[in-house]
Amino acid sequence: MAGCRRKVAVVHQDLGLVEWMSDKSIIALLALAAMIPMAAGKIDLTVGYGIVLWHILAISLQTSFGIPWPMAVLIVLLLGALTGFLDVTAYVGEKLVPLWTRFSDGTVWFSDPTYGIDSHYEGHRAAPELASCDVYRLDLVTGEVRAVVTDMLRPNGLCFSPNEDFLYVSETGRTHDPACEPAIRAYPLDAAGRVGGGRLFARSPNGFFDGFRADTAGNVWASNADAVCVYAPDGTHIGSIPVPEMISNLCFGGPKRNRLFITAQTSLYAIYVNAHGAGWAD
Repeated sequence: MAGCRRKVAVVHQDLGLVEWMSDKSIIALLALAAMIPMAAGKIDLTVGYGIVLWHILAISLQTSFGIPWPMAVLIVLLLGALTGFLDVTAYVGEKLVPLWTRFSDGTVWFSDPTYGIDSHYEGHRAAPELASCDVYRLDLVTGEVRAVVTDMLRPNGLCFSPNEDFLYVSETGRTHDPACEPAIRAYPLDAAGRVGGGRLFARSPNGFFDGFRADTAGNVWASNADAVCVYAPDGTHIGSIPVPEMISNLCFGGPKRNRLFITAQTSLYAIYVNAHGAGWAD
């Protein structure tokens, strides 16, 4: 969550769960409590409540103990490996700064911008160990990691269309190159999840696109500076929801996934909308 400090939001759209915490000791206690069922191998960290648990643990390691975010994620993955659900040997020695989403075949797709190591603002400044910032596909069964989108300068937020025929990725490379246009690009996917050539989906009207989600109709709801911009499947701008401060991410939550949660610099906002997050069935 770029631009959000001190307060931590843990949001999971499948559960409609939001935890908003500003006390580091509370985070640490929750993380330690989460380790017990993890270590016992009773909770899969890749689905459902397990996702919330490993986020709590990684955030705790970062905020309470000063561990850089990539290393915090790696520690959690290693803990997962101890339970036998994931082989993480392929990650050791590589600094990844992942923003991720899941594909229906169980693979995890994530982008790797360098913002967590560009400065001390979001993490700890360090030199990147990879030559480029890309989008990766992680196979949780084999442990294979491979780059699937390699034509962007700083790929950031990402999500799939409801039927998974498109992968949407935001480009925020203007932070490193003034000539790079802030936009969301759409990449076609075949039945096997192979990625085709990307195309422009939406240009940013103000600042950068950060995190975003799709609804059941295929519309894309994108965080964009001080507003949520909504785009039809063909990229047409449908409308915007103004927010009184800079925002970074969003997701659909609640029992019917019709409540939009929006993370901002100092606050968490929620609004009921006439739409449902992708994956919800009436």
